[in-house]
Amino acid sequence: MANVKTAISLDPRLYKEASATARKLRLSRSGLIAVALDEYLRRLHQRDLSARIDAASAGGLDEHEKRAAGAARKSIKARSKGESW
Repeated sequence: MANVKTAISLDPRLYKEASATARKLRLSRSGLIAVALDEYLRRLHQRDLSARIDAASAGGLDEHEKRAAGAARKSIKARSKGESW
């Protein structure tokens, strides 16, 4: 898929930090921002999924459903290991 160009405004401090980090990682600023946005959206999706599992289990689950929900939470937690929000 082709990339879509967009313009964004950044605080000067954030712009300088992004530029330095992009150079260090040998990425363009656009590449760094795309990677960071992709990661942020993935984390939001995982958090939303976990909240939906919790909401579904609040209504009372049988033993099989409790095990499945626990396994799903464990899987999400494992994929998010080391991430702080």
